[in-house]
Amino acid sequence: MGKKITCPDCKGTGMKETTETCGTCNGSGQVEIIDDYGKTRKVKCYPCRGTGKINDTDICGMCGGSGEIEV
Repeated sequence: MGKKITCPDCKGTGMKETTETCGTCNGSGQVEIIDDYGKTRKVKCYPCRGTGKINDTDICGMCGGSGEIEV
């Protein structure tokens, strides 16, 4: 078992580079939620994994979508 590093192809996002803006966060990479106590918090956008860009069909071939590779 080797050391895990950030995938150099996708830079840790798990997806191939794309220019399509995420419709959920409008490209910001974050969305606002209201927690159980009624407070507003910003969290990483799930559909785009915080990148602000999205393309569901283009998972990185080098890391298989994990964002890390073993060396």
